[in-house]
Amino acid sequence: MKNIITTSFLFIALHFSSFSQNNLCNGSDPFCTGMTYNFPAGVNQPAAQSGPNYGCLGSEPNPVWFYLLIDQPGNFQINIHSVPQHDLDFVCWGPFTSQTTPCVAQLTATGITPSHNDSLASPNYPAGNMIDCGYNSSSQEWCYIPNTQSGQYYILMITNYSNTICNIILTQSNLSLPGTGSTNCNPCKCGYFNDISYNINPCIPETNYYSIYGNIIFDNQVGVIPNAYITITDQLSEITQTFNQPLVSPINYMLDSIPSDGLIHTLNASFINSPYSDDIYTVTYAAPASCNTTSINDISSKEYFSIFPNPITNRSFKIKYTS
Repeated sequence: MKNIITTSFLFIALHFSSFSQNNLCNGSDPFCTGMTYNFPAGVNQPAAQSGPNYGCLGSEPNPVWFYLLIDQPGNFQINIHSVPQHDLDFVCWGPFTSQTTPCVAQLTATGITPSHNDSLASPNYPAGNMIDCGYNSSSQEWCYIPNTQSGQYYILMITNYSNTICNIILTQSNLSLPGTGSTNCNPCKCGYFNDISYNINPCIPETNYYSIYGNIIFDNQVGVIPNAYITITDQLSEITQTFNQPLVSPINYMLDSIPSDGLIHTLNASFINSPYSDDIYTVTYAAPASCNTTSINDISSKEYFSIFPNPITNRSFKIKYTS
């Protein structure tokens, strides 16, 4: 989307993390560097709370709130869009020294009276604590936050102006650029997981299997929760590894004997028996293609044994020896 305010220009697989949206400033969720947020936009929800100055926004339906706690100083470029394409708007304030204190009276702005079109850019706007604001009829917005410093807080609100069913997609899009800032998500209301790294071993012709290994990176707070444990599962094969206490990040995992099928697989990491028992972190990857050139028909035609069912179904079969 075109920004209403002109400012200085300020995640490696696509990640999805379970997310529940918050519609009040003092219940905002953290925006985490390296994460891609994908969640249903609110529809027919109350307008944003009274009190803050929403600047360029003419209305604030179906709000969702985030905060950014700056870790590494630098610039932020945040891509906000919807799927399917419907009209979204946003406003961002900062810097502050708290996540919640600004919600009372520090979300300020002064400037123009908005109308819902693309001609609102003004070099004299924003003022007060507003950093950036977008209010046009597109499904694409860009929030620019320049020159952030460690320990600062910024508050971001996004609205579903169209009031139409869609998903909001939210990412920090300038991670590869010099001078880019990052956020601190420890602790993180979006869950304990930070990342899953992975390495894929090649297909073994003798078995037509492959293995995948790497690290599960998470918030070490979970290490003090009694009976909490972690599972990681390859979704298509349902091969799982479990890790019990003590849980100290990072954890090395290895999933073996996964059939090579050349399909798109996902790794799902879950915390069980924790306050975030629905916390699931997912990484998508492409499995190696089949490398076993011997067909079932070739094998079953040999003497002394037979294979059934043939063709194989549900990745299982039986061998019957007749000798």
